[in-house]
Amino acid sequence: MDHLQKNSKNQQRSKKCKSEQDFAHQNQRTFS
Repeated sequence: MDHLQKNSKNQQRSKKCKSEQDFAHQNQRTFS
């Protein structure tokens, strides 16, 4: 149970990182 919770937390964090990367990529495209 604890392991599953930890895994889902990691997935959420990686998803957040990915969305932030996409956001930065969109900003680069807008400015270039």
